[in-house]
Amino acid sequence: MFAPEIYRSRRLVLRENMGSGLLVFMGHVDAPRTYADNAYPFRQDSSFLYYFGHAQPHLAGVIDADTGHEWLFGPNPTMDETIWTGPRPGIQELAERVGVQRGQDMAVLGVLLERAHHKGTPIHFLPPYREEMRLALHRLLGTGCEPVALKASRPLINAVIAQRSLKSEWEIAEIEAALEISAAMYGHAFASARPGRREQEIAGMIEGEVLTRGSRLSFQSIVTVHGEVLHNHLADQILKKGDLLLIDSGAESSNGYASDITRTLPVGGQFSSVQRDIYSIVLAAQQEAIRMLRPGVMFKDVHLAAARVMVTGLCNMGIMRGDVDEAVACGAHALFFVHGLGHMLGLDVHDMESFGEDRVGYDASVTRSPQFGLHALRLAREVVPGFVVTVEPGLYFIPGLIESWRRQGRCTAYINYDVLASMLPLGGIRIEDDVQIMATGARVLGPSIPKTVSEIEACMA
Repeated sequence: MFAPEIYRSRRLVLRENMGSGLLVFMGHVDAPRTYADNAYPFRQDSSFLYYFGHAQPHLAGVIDADTGHEWLFGPNPTMDETIWTGPRPGIQELAERVGVQRGQDMAVLGVLLERAHHKGTPIHFLPPYREEMRLALHRLLGTGCEPVALKASRPLINAVIAQRSLKSEWEIAEIEAALEISAAMYGHAFASARPGRREQEIAGMIEGEVLTRGSRLSFQSIVTVHGEVLHNHLADQILKKGDLLLIDSGAESSNGYASDITRTLPVGGQFSSVQRDIYSIVLAAQQEAIRMLRPGVMFKDVHLAAARVMVTGLCNMGIMRGDVDEAVACGAHALFFVHGLGHMLGLDVHDMESFGEDRVGYDASVTRSPQFGLHALRLAREVVPGFVVTVEPGLYFIPGLIESWRRQGRCTAYINYDVLASMLPLGGIRIEDDVQIMATGARVLGPSIPKTVSEIEACMA
């Protein structure tokens, strides 16, 4: 947990930006796995963490933007809870730890909101994305049959996005602490990606590193020799020499900030000639994207520049052909580069995505493209100092998609399907780093994790 002054400062900024009304932040509750006392590992709502700091269930925070009064609501520990889980601080002590004056029982929250409603005071809350949050707000606000999410406050959403998008030095330090764990995770992967191993063994090793450091995963790891399946969470394949093992994983810092790193490794320690060529294309695209990132640049333009680098490389290999700019303009590259270049990173691995991608990654200057591939771009807007983004280009050879495009005769002026057919199966290659936007450019955060061909092969030798 940060010092109380940090949370007070965050709430003050929010209060000044909002101007009036009650700002309500609902924390999460335990989610039972098979029965009430056997719950899933608890993870607090990220906006609640940002403003009220506590990573424990059954809490809520309120800021009165008119008066400056603040409350933390939650239960005081019972003797039965003390017997089972040990001594816990009371709600007043929890409030003081994050610089809040008043700690009160959750029952008082309903009274406070009812009074505000009768006075005509605006009540602002963020859109709930878990059912128990929807039900709690429904009960507290008495919304009737109308879905409570429809009443979520757009001014509060916009204010929170604006504030959380700009990472302070404290937050950058947290992300880099998570990246220290990621570096150790990939150290296990480089040492263990050998023929005869199962994917799940590698997954267990890297996730074990997270547990031994008292951390948790920032998302479910992807450890697969089928990198062409973008979110493949199966890990039941046995590694064979010549496979490419794609690992997309991340950890959380002690205060909940995420890392998100992808590396693609040659099982057996050496890339084949074709694998090396394609890997080098992806790496060149990532390096160009990082070089381009600076304040005032549209992330969509960086995405398209990375696409042009990859099309140029694929043309040199004979897989694509024709004019590079025209190929990208018509979306031919999306047969191989099917997702966006990256996303915001912070307390969420896809930061603030619960508010909606279009609210976080887009603004009045740019709208989501309907074009296949480009449509999946999570972040398109202009980047500014303080943003932390992922940069994760990839090339994927998806048999079903390739066959579908070939049957349709799609983009035949730019795709050499005969050459492509002779190279299957190639799987997928993705390279991802976490990048801070600085005043004059961009900086890759965290310790260096091998990613060039020579670095990876040396590390795995």
